[in-house]
Amino acid sequence: MKQDRKANILTTAQHLFLSEGLSVTTVRIAKDADVPHGMLLDYFATKADLQDGLYIALRNQAAEAMYDAGAMDKDNLHAILSAVWASYVHWAMANTPKHKMLMLLATSNAVTAPARAKVEETLKPLNRVVQSEMKKGDLTEMGLDYLYLIMDALAHICIVEAIDKRLKGKTLDGHIALGFSIFWKGLAA
Repeated sequence: MKQDRKANILTTAQHLFLSEGLSVTTVRIAKDADVPHGMLLDYFATKADLQDGLYIALRNQAAEAMYDAGAMDKDNLHAILSAVWASYVHWAMANTPKHKMLMLLATSNAVTAPARAKVEETLKPLNRVVQSEMKKGDLTEMGLDYLYLIMDALAHICIVEAIDKRLKGKTLDGHIALGFSIFWKGLAA
C-alpha cells in the first residue's frame, strides 16, 4: 500500500513535469495524485527530493533492463557496450514517457549530486567491468564519465530517431546496430 502511494506520486509527478515543466508545485502533484500534501511530504520532504526520487527510480529501471539483457556476461568492451546500448534503447522505446522524463531531469540540473551518486552505486558492477576492459585497449586515456557522456548523447539521438520513425522489430534492431556502430567507430577515431 505504501509503495503504491509512492509509485502513484512519482507517476503523477512525471506526468505533470512532462506536460507542464519542472515548475509544478508539490501541492499540485499531491492534488493530482489524490493524496494529502502532508503525505507527499512524508515520502519526499522537498521538491528536490521528489525529483531525485524520480530520477533514481527511472535510472534504476533502465539499469535493471541492462543487467537483465546480460551486459555483464560479455567478454570484451565492444560486446559489453553493445549490450548496454541495445538494452537502453529498447528500454527507452518501451518506456518513452519515462525516457523523456529522465532526459528532462538529467539536462535540467534538477538532480542533486547525492542522487547521481546513488545511481552510480547501482552501476558499480558494470563500471568495474567497463573500466577493466578499457585498460586493455586503446581507451586507457578516456575517463569512464566521458565515455558515458558520449554514449548517452548518441544513444539519445538513436532513441529520438527510432521514436519519431516508430521503428519496430528488425528495423529497430538494425537502427540500434547502426547507432552503436557509429558510437564505436567514433571511439576508435
